Amino acid sequence: MTCGAFAIRIASMLDKMRLASRRDLTLANLLEQTARARGAAEALPAGVPAYRGLSASTALDLRHCLHLTNLAAEALIREWDLKKGERAIILADHPGELLLVSLAAIKAGGIAVPLGTGLEMEEITRRVKECGASLIIAEGAFLAARLGSLESLGCGGRLAACGPREAVPPGVVSLREAMERSSGFFLPYTLKPSSVVALFHHRTPPGKLRAVMATNEMLLWPGRVAAILPFFRPGGRFLNALTPLTMAGFAASVTAFLSHMRLVFPGEKGPSAADGGAGGEGRDVFSANPRQYSRMLRDHRGGFDAGSVGLWMCWGYGLGREEVRKLALFAAGRRRSATPVLEAYDAEGNAVMPALRLSCRDRVWPRRGLGMVIPPNRLRASDKGGWGERGVGSLAVRGPSVTPGYWNDLEATLKAKKNGWLLCPPPGEGDA
Repeated sequence: MTCGAFAIRIASMLDKMRLASRRDLTLANLLEQTARARGAAEALPAGVPAYRGLSASTALDLRHCLHLTNLAAEALIREWDLKKGERAIILADHPGELLLVSLAAIKAGGIAVPLGTGLEMEEITRRVKECGASLIIAEGAFLAARLGSLESLGCGGRLAACGPREAVPPGVVSLREAMERSSGFFLPYTLKPSSVVALFHHRTPPGKLRAVMATNEMLLWPGRVAAILPFFRPGGRFLNALTPLTMAGFAASVTAFLSHMRLVFPGEKGPSAADGGAGGEGRDVFSANPRQYSRMLRDHRGGFDAGSVGLWMCWGYGLGREEVRKLALFAAGRRRSATPVLEAYDAEGNAVMPALRLSCRDRVWPRRGLGMVIPPNRLRASDKGGWGERGVGSLAVRGPSVTPGYWNDLEATLKAKKNGWLLCPPPGEGDA
């Protein structure tokens, strides 16, 4: 590496550190801040549905993403009267579109509730009513197949169709058409660190599906931490196998933006040349959960382009000791050294990265160890009851990366949180 290239890399690393440390950074102005820093940098590869003159084959840079979210946020307020704190259900197939529409809803002051289009209508109905959603933004084809059922959910006819215009059913306003009537100038809603910006459905102990509240600071937190780590290099690919339907997947996508990396959604098969080109030797980050990594190690049959991956990031403490070793050596044949494995504690889906474990080759972090607790988060042992029968030996965690509780479920929130501390079981060998 030449001195000039080294100086450029250092300058890029310092830029992302300055951005991530800004106190005025929020989910609402995330794209304003990142576009100001690196507007021409590619953010999303080809594949995002077409909007306002951008073809589906056009890669989106940060300026494109900013422009699209501004248009959408303005349209949501003008056409559908989205108000502060209203829950907006978002059903989109493409993860890039799901992410951008969710950011637009947050920018407009709403609370995004991403849901999967593969859910049964009965389950969608239950979640809509549980969240008290007043607006549904869904794929045109999905709306056309379930229009009658969705209209009966009591949202006052507030349905918006995203995706291709030709798939929008009659009588439903297309988000794309509404965006074409927008100016593109939009002042993001002012958020506090503790503002609830999204709801993610997750099975919390003892196994009940609940809407976990995610605050502004929770979803920004991993990006702030990643900014000081050398593995997240500007210009590289951030291969996110997690979907923005989950809290970890959404936070991982935000981390890619804050790290000035190209966000790619490769699915569960792993990175390949078709995902937008390698980011360079040791510059890519692959992001997945323990279940996906276990499947990847078990089912690998060749054809996996892992040569450019410089970090395996696991969202959850669910990998066994041997799995971490295998993962570290997964691409060792194409590299001179093992690939680091970074595990992020998630308190069983109730927190985002309050602690980290870094392993490489034989230097595997003890499976029952908490790892490095990232200040100002705090973890401590607790002998008080937490999840019923799992009270003794549980952990208590608090800080900016921990959920404030469960939407519309005060009883479960009071049971899970004591004096601001979230009670959860300690990590163990093979825990998910």
